[in-house]
Amino acid sequence: MVGRSSPLVCDTPTLPRPPPRTPQMSHGFDEQGRKFDAAGGLRDWWSSASAAAYENRSSCFVNRYNRYSLPGTDLFVQGNLTLGESIADAGGVAAAYDALVAALAAGTAGEGSPAPAGANADLSAVLTPRQQFFVSYAQLFCGKRRPASAAARLRTDPHAPGRFRVEGALAGFGPFLDAFQCSAGSRYAAQPPCEMW
Repeated sequence: MVGRSSPLVCDTPTLPRPPPRTPQMSHGFDEQGRKFDAAGGLRDWWSSASAAAYENRSSCFVNRYNRYSLPGTDLFVQGNLTLGESIADAGGVAAAYDALVAALAAGTAGEGSPAPAGANADLSAVLTPRQQFFVSYAQLFCGKRRPASAAARLRTDPHAPGRFRVEGALAGFGPFLDAFQCSAGSRYAAQPPCEMW
């Protein structure tokens, strides 16, 4: 459903965005941030049980992203390189979704901004607020790269390509699966959830 080729995601009017800094909070506990204590000192302050649980959960992200490849190539995302950002994306979308649910329950969230008149229908007429949230999240990562640039970034950028940041964060994520009624065999439902927190 999501990716550069999906007109529903990239060719629709921009929907209200999830809070932009939500993923940043989890960086304090990713594979780099967890190495610093409350005073900013570089030291291993986690118990061995916490560290082992972290490694076990982080392996889900590494394995998932290692399977993503650029279409038409044999070039794969490096899950260890993108681990911190992958954890942040998943934690950020989950935290932002929780905020949406709380705002909807409190009656402080609207139904979304209506789409401009023209070729695209008012998306609030066809998408629920929860669906709008996820489409808006996917829109954050719309973009195109030249093949050489995309290949170089796979080797050096700690961010996975946009389409995989979307799929990686939403695959197996219960609220997303429910919002779009993904069937058990669908691409998003077939993957186990990767959750750090």
